[in-house]
Amino acid sequence: MFNGVLVDNNMGYETQLLAEIVGGSMVSDSTGIEVKNANELVLFLAAGTSFVNDPLVQFKGSAPHNKLELLLSNASAKAYHQLYKNHVADFNGLFNKVELKLGRKNNLDITARFTAYSQGAVDNDFEALLFQYGRYLLISSSRPGGLPANLQGIWNDELKPAWYSQFTTNINIEMNYWLAEPTGLAECHLPLFKWIENLRYIQQQSADPALQTKKGWIIYSTNNIMGATPAGKFIARAVPG
Repeated sequence: MFNGVLVDNNMGYETQLLAEIVGGSMVSDSTGIEVKNANELVLFLAAGTSFVNDPLVQFKGSAPHNKLELLLSNASAKAYHQLYKNHVADFNGLFNKVELKLGRKNNLDITARFTAYSQGAVDNDFEALLFQYGRYLLISSSRPGGLPANLQGIWNDELKPAWYSQFTTNINIEMNYWLAEPTGLAECHLPLFKWIENLRYIQQQSADPALQTKKGWIIYSTNNIMGATPAGKFIARAVPG
């Protein structure tokens, strides 16, 4: 288990790892896990924070520890093939809403196809593949009940990513969602709508002079999940009621 609390806003975070083996032996201590002569090793990883997607409670909920323990318990009670089957069914419930075929299937290496296409080659099947790839990215990054797709989606691997891996409203977040309705992914739009509602509430509470207006509300071009600028130009603190 790994956990801690952010200094600036007291937001808690935690990661739990559960290892199960078939055959062999396993020993764990504060330095790590050692597995010997196992026929199979399955790792269950759960991570979470105390973040709650609600400005009325200042986006803060309870520590994630109990929730993560329950997630690991429920997941480890199922066999791997059942977990995989559930995942595929969940994903395909959205992905399989749309089928696009623009030409005969091309089995060439994807890198070679991309190079040829960029040089003017006609590859209609490659265009259909890119169409579905865009849908895959949005399905993976934006689900009902969660947060909207940010600049890096869910794949950021940097401690300080470009533009803070936040939401850039001068065009980028709009571009992320251009495909939602036309490609049968209306459900994936919902996290964006929720974020906009929260953003409106937060900006209306802000004391920043640059955001004051008698009509509507104003935002900066980059905002985080709690409605503030990532560079810390202002911290909007919501007050219930």
